[in-house]
Amino acid sequence: MRRLNLVMSLTLLAALACGDDEDAGPSPGPDGSMNETGGSGGGTNAGSSGSNGGSGGSTAGSGGSNAGSGGGNAGSGGVVSSMDAATDSGGDSGSSGGDAELDDDADAPGGSLVRAWPTDDAVAEVDDMGAFGTDVSGITYQPNGVGPGALWASMNLQPTKVYRLEKSGATWARVMVNNWDDGKTLLGTDGAAIPDAEGVTMAEHTDDIVYIASERYLNAAASSTSLNAVLSYAVNGGALSLTAMREWNLTAMLPTTAPNQGIEAVTWIPDSALMAAGFVDETRGAAYDPSNYPTHGTGLFVVGLESQSKLSFFALGAAGDIALIGRAETELAGVMGLEYDRDVGYLWAYCDNVCENRAVILTVNDDGAFERRAELMRPASMPNLNNEGIAIAPESECAGGKKPFFWIEDGNSNGHVLRAGTIPCGPFL
Repeated sequence: MRRLNLVMSLTLLAALACGDDEDAGPSPGPDGSMNETGGSGGGTNAGSSGSNGGSGGSTAGSGGSNAGSGGGNAGSGGVVSSMDAATDSGGDSGSSGGDAELDDDADAPGGSLVRAWPTDDAVAEVDDMGAFGTDVSGITYQPNGVGPGALWASMNLQPTKVYRLEKSGATWARVMVNNWDDGKTLLGTDGAAIPDAEGVTMAEHTDDIVYIASERYLNAAASSTSLNAVLSYAVNGGALSLTAMREWNLTAMLPTTAPNQGIEAVTWIPDSALMAAGFVDETRGAAYDPSNYPTHGTGLFVVGLESQSKLSFFALGAAGDIALIGRAETELAGVMGLEYDRDVGYLWAYCDNVCENRAVILTVNDDGAFERRAELMRPASMPNLNNEGIAIAPESECAGGKKPFFWIEDGNSNGHVLRAGTIPCGPFL
């Protein structure tokens, strides 16, 4: 009898081990939803807690063509993004076999919008060796209409400064007149506060005013407090330091961040371009009408945060008034650089070495909102540097169907911070 009981027990255990109970109902997934199949190992279209994948995999066992350890389109216990599926262990390929494929879902993070840099020209170092130290974080281009214009660069190492660079031979060098040779120190509206100058832009290129994006003030007592602001500076005089004419404190209208994780980038878009594209004022739910903001000037400012993926669009009034017009999603881990190509209508958002130096291009869609059109990998000839600013030359500087594109590095690799490559002239998406 004891031997019979043992045989019966072993038979029962073997049946359970097969797991082939066709009447078993669906098992709950990690989010409470019911998976059509389940079970770790040998299960059809399932694996360990995952949908369409997991250990033991989708329509295959371990090492299957669309599954494996971690699961195709799902890991053990949950769903992963398209980029994770393409790069993480088990994403759309087995742990020991199968073809890895990129997800072509354009709505997924990355998706089919990811593509190579649009030109193959080598990226070159275009500043003089040792011309700058570290912490040069922002850059923008000011055309002059007849040839190479000027680059404005912001530096957030105390004392924070703004530099004007002009082309000299094959490189770009600091202007040596009006006390620009060592840059000009930036101060708050009180003449004492030290802004953390992360980004720089201009509104109308004919105005002698630059706008600095700052995520806090660096004075000892203030450095631990987040204060996301845009400040304006007149740059046509000969003074060694510049006191802000106006501060727009955007902190209350932006996501809460750590003091050193706030505004990192700023650019400006003319009203004429926004209206021509059919841009919609989200706060009013209607076509953008500049007359609703009578003191804001002739365009909107766009800011990006180091710790956030979304862009915010603001009308900044002459008396310090602020209106949030809308937001746009980049799907980047953070936005370190921004530049609007005024000739083509592309809004460029840039993420540094955290994202392998990827750029996202946004344009206005049929609903009147800025949306992602492409996500560009960095040029093959450029290492994964800590580039925190970008600038674009105008169409007037096109040569052979290409125009200059610039990066500014927060570090100082090989003694250089400024690099240049090219992008195609005109729309290329």
